[in-house]
Amino acid sequence: MAIKSILNLNPPSGFRDFNADTIHKRNFIINIIKNQFELCGFEPLETPALEYTDILTGKYGPEGDKLIFRVLDSGNPFEHLKPESWQDISTPESLLSLKNRLAEKSLRYDLTIPLARYVAHNINKLVLPFKRYQIQPVWRGDSPQKGRYREFMQCDADIIGSASLHHDAELVLLYANVFEILKIPVTIKINHRGFLEYFLNYCKTQSPNVEAHFNLTKFCNVIDKADKIGWQKVSQELVALGFDSSMVARLEAFMNLPQYHFLQNIIISIDTLKQFFGDETDSSHLEPTDNHSYHNIVNQSFYTDFSELHNYFNLSGLSAKKPFEYCKIVWDFGLARGLNYYSGIVMEVVVDNEVCKTKYDTQIKMGSIGGGGRYDNLTAMFGVPNLNGIGISFGLDRIYDVMDALKLFENIPTKHQSKVIFFNLGEVGFNKSFELVHVLRKLGYPCELFPTQQKLDKQFKYAESLEYHFACFIGENEISKNEMIIKNLRTREQQIISLETQANFVEAFKHFINKN
Repeated sequence: MAIKSILNLNPPSGFRDFNADTIHKRNFIINIIKNQFELCGFEPLETPALEYTDILTGKYGPEGDKLIFRVLDSGNPFEHLKPESWQDISTPESLLSLKNRLAEKSLRYDLTIPLARYVAHNINKLVLPFKRYQIQPVWRGDSPQKGRYREFMQCDADIIGSASLHHDAELVLLYANVFEILKIPVTIKINHRGFLEYFLNYCKTQSPNVEAHFNLTKFCNVIDKADKIGWQKVSQELVALGFDSSMVARLEAFMNLPQYHFLQNIIISIDTLKQFFGDETDSSHLEPTDNHSYHNIVNQSFYTDFSELHNYFNLSGLSAKKPFEYCKIVWDFGLARGLNYYSGIVMEVVVDNEVCKTKYDTQIKMGSIGGGGRYDNLTAMFGVPNLNGIGISFGLDRIYDVMDALKLFENIPTKHQSKVIFFNLGEVGFNKSFELVHVLRKLGYPCELFPTQQKLDKQFKYAESLEYHFACFIGENEISKNEMIIKNLRTREQQIISLETQANFVEAFKHFINKN
């Protein structure tokens, strides 16, 4: 039936409706992730959709702040503004300042900053380390495209109050376990902000025009844009910031170094860095006071962290000889993660198209489907310093898109396998059907009673369209014999069940359901 409306009935761009089939599939993914969270000792938490704007701003870098959905204050938000507030909004900074004054609250951008706010607010009530998982939607004013939405679901697990690197290893393995169950081929990339800072300092010694206040956060924000805008534009931005052009070319080559399997000897990866930092036999490009040599790397904290992480993987039973089937763990020298709060190990999950091609004969063009890292002082901005933390996030919507493209939902029972519908064969049998529907619901069987007496063909089509597995029939003839007919709508097998006693009915019903 065609319906005309003067209103645009589509959801806003970047937002979506979900039908029952999609929700069942999404819940299948959520339940697997939730189960793995709880196996690792995480407890659930929910925070409100709205946060105060000043809680969120300044935490995601300049690009992230632009994507925050601000909510206009209720009432007349303009009445308290002075006239001069409107006089100059010609610069991005002045426009952003005006937006913040008009919008005291904003939709959350992620789940990590609300967690930090919650921890700071409840620090005297929490038992540390605090392990929480959170599965809720977030909002970003990004440009919608395939795999990128303005409203999407994140599934986060974080540990607050522990500096132990065994948590970092546990979260990498949690990632791997989930994607093994989902049968999605992925590469889990790992890097360390300390390593990027080490390389930045090396770049600055070779580029004297770089401003002294150009720090790691700004560096990561720039190079993290490479996937979105391309390396050519990133190179131009770095040169404009004072980096020597030859150093930028060297940086690009560095970012494209081979990714090394983390389960192999970590020295293999370290050896690769000789070509960038030199060693005792080749230090011609280094100043006499330069401390960035290959042999100095092994004394750095990031190297120690990586070695410890590698050891935890071995203790878990994972090794190069016993790898995962669907997951590959690599050291990606160029992984930056642009969010301001990361301070140690960072990680990102992407689809492994090489394995997708082998296993599923297809390839997926998709951004990251998970990411996270260590943030050693995140709550300090809310007045609670010296709390270590680490967390990861699963991008539910992108994971769904990948599974759909790989046709992984086809053989997965995403719906209840014992759905029952009672057909409406007239007023005589309707009351008995209504009674039995409630008997079965109390036993845990999803049941429905067709509301009106219509042709059987229409009722069958309704049952099949909603994927009911079993149909029950009680008409005048069945009432006169005190019985019911139950039919498997897939195999067409049917059986007569006596209604003499409720106990007999329940026993016969369960027997028919279980054998089918």
